[in-house]
Amino acid sequence: MMKRYSSLLLIVLIVSSAILTVPLLIVSPIVAQKDMYVLRTTTYNYQPPPAGSVNIFSPTCVIGSGVYTRGFVIEQLAKYWYLNNTYHPWLAIGWEETNEGLLVYLRRGVTWNDRTPFTARDVVGTFLCLWLSRHPIWQYIDDVVALSDYVVLFRTKHPGNPVMKYYALTSLIAPYHQFREFIEKAEIARTTGNDTLRAITLKELQEFKPEKMIGTGAYEIEVITRDEVILTKRDDYWGLKLGFTKGIYFDKIRLANHPPDAQIAEMENSDQIDIEYHGGAVKGQVYTAPKYVNCTFAAYPSTGGTGTFFNLHKYPFTLKEFRQAIAYAVNISKAMTAVYDVITPIPENKFTGFTPTTMMVYLTRETWASLKSYNYDPKKAEEILSSIGFKRGPDGIWISPNGTRCEFEMIIHAGWGSGRVNTYLAQQLTEFGIKVNVKAIDPGTINNFIYNSQFDIASAYPYGLMPYFEAAWWTRNWLPSIVNGPSVGFPTVYEIDGKLYNVTELTIKMNIVDEATRKEIINVLARIFNEYLPALPHYVRPGGPLFINFNHIEWPKPWKPEAEGKYKLPCPIIDGQDCAEWTYPFDQSIVWVVIKGLAKPKGLIIEEKPPIYTYVVVYATTDIPSFVGVDGGSYGPYKKGEAISIPREDAEKLVKEGKATYTPPLPPELAEVLSRIISDISSFKQDTATALGDLSSNIRALSNNLSQISSQLANITIVAAVEAIAILILVIGLVVTLRKRAEEEI
Repeated sequence: MMKRYSSLLLIVLIVSSAILTVPLLIVSPIVAQKDMYVLRTTTYNYQPPPAGSVNIFSPTCVIGSGVYTRGFVIEQLAKYWYLNNTYHPWLAIGWEETNEGLLVYLRRGVTWNDRTPFTARDVVGTFLCLWLSRHPIWQYIDDVVALSDYVVLFRTKHPGNPVMKYYALTSLIAPYHQFREFIEKAEIARTTGNDTLRAITLKELQEFKPEKMIGTGAYEIEVITRDEVILTKRDDYWGLKLGFTKGIYFDKIRLANHPPDAQIAEMENSDQIDIEYHGGAVKGQVYTAPKYVNCTFAAYPSTGGTGTFFNLHKYPFTLKEFRQAIAYAVNISKAMTAVYDVITPIPENKFTGFTPTTMMVYLTRETWASLKSYNYDPKKAEEILSSIGFKRGPDGIWISPNGTRCEFEMIIHAGWGSGRVNTYLAQQLTEFGIKVNVKAIDPGTINNFIYNSQFDIASAYPYGLMPYFEAAWWTRNWLPSIVNGPSVGFPTVYEIDGKLYNVTELTIKMNIVDEATRKEIINVLARIFNEYLPALPHYVRPGGPLFINFNHIEWPKPWKPEAEGKYKLPCPIIDGQDCAEWTYPFDQSIVWVVIKGLAKPKGLIIEEKPPIYTYVVVYATTDIPSFVGVDGGSYGPYKKGEAISIPREDAEKLVKEGKATYTPPLPPELAEVLSRIISDISSFKQDTATALGDLSSNIRALSNNLSQISSQLANITIVAAVEAIAILILVIGLVVTLRKRAEEEI
């Protein structure tokens, strides 16, 4: 019987010993990852969730509509190259114009990032959602239908319409299965003509906040913070499987929430940005940056620039003469040259709403001669105001005929070039007698103020792509039906030469007529804009200029092949006419060069994740001097018996050298008490009551000793000691039970 007791006791002691000698593992919070190749750029200003959204149909979408970055997560049917007016297949493999409309053939084998197959119903669903918001494409198409899983027809009576084709092929395609609820309601509203259901569904669609942006793109959103969006490459991207691209070489893309221009300049100078389309926005930056970084600036051809919006709902901005006076009262060229290195002034300040290129191509000599030249002329501005009954007050500020004091608030893009230009103009207007108080607004939210008509004057970015878009920004893109708000208040109907013109209808008609009629329309629109001056465009500038950092990335050459040898890097500026196509932002060139594998890391690790380290606790068996661990950290010195938390590799080395052990040492008091307990348990020849009494007394002593010295022990020692007490109590019960059974047998 005693052999049975001894065997059980031996098992208990072995288990107890094992518990006491298991090393404590402390896992480092750093996740082990491979070395990361990272592309660093910026995106349009956004508001992070919950204010922001990953719903591409929401005005608060974080990256969906960003000109520079769309296509990384959500893709298009094709990519449009503005400079040579060509399209490159993407989700579509081809298209053709037929008598019924535009027939688009979709790529097979494409999957969304949740592995759902991409089909024609995704395309149809996307354009039904766009129908809800009265997207301009629905001015030109009658329907969008899926002829099969991989063929879509944009049914239209004008298949050659360039704007319809542009919208059809370049709009971002959303997943049907994520927006199914809204798509089905949109189909019902469109079929039944239910405008109430249409309005309700649009509101629901724009307020929808999915947890994830589901896209067909090569990247997924990893995290969104106030400062940046981080994208992570998909391992299962369809483009790699189908040969659309030979390689995508960046594991991550960091999109900074577009910082102010001064901060971007500092980031460029300190090698924190690889490419940036608003680069060089600080005066002199294009000349100083190459001194710090191996970079260049490409002044790519642009179709837009800064401008000033007036709230045409408010008096006296409702008066065209008042707006004309403002145009004469400011020196736009002086303001522009104070802010930017490179500008292209509008010829003779003959504002028409069109770019200089369009004016040169389409305007007749008669039209050109009839246009007003709004050159800086404060005296002319005074004459205009006086002629309509304005007078200066005692403080020199103009007062309108109805007594309105000409003091207004101008909202500007905080930290952006347009804001600085408009600040100069505000100072000039104040000196002239129209007092303007400037208020800087977060660029990510300024459009909300404009949409809701919560401004007097605002800095803006008029833009154009093809003559249609050049006119659309003031004839339709800011209409209440488009932006869902009172907005700027641009009129729809104007009178010129005794005839009324609906400029929205003219802009839509511009794309479905022959070239001669298109020219007539452009001349009419140019004359209307020049006379009524609904807004004040400052200039059309060479874009950016584009900042290109060659330190870590091998970019395609930024100039055209025929300009080879003309430029040496780094150079301060590149003539826009010689810029390579990929430098033009409206074509999402960053996305294109990354996805097609045209941009590659040079072999330098932009972001290197440190290896994972596992930390364990050991106990010094002797004094240990200071040392540097495998993780580069400094450790020690340690005294004998002290608990040490160090990398596993260092712990194994110390244990092997006999300088440490995984077994926590017991204080002398505990060792003595435990020795007595083991002695008591081992002896069963003495009287049972006496043995149990001694055992109980010794356990109480053990508990008291633990309480007294617990603050001196490492956590692992305390845990092990408590576990030992529990095991010993279990042993007591076992001993008592077995003893009773033995007595009964006797």
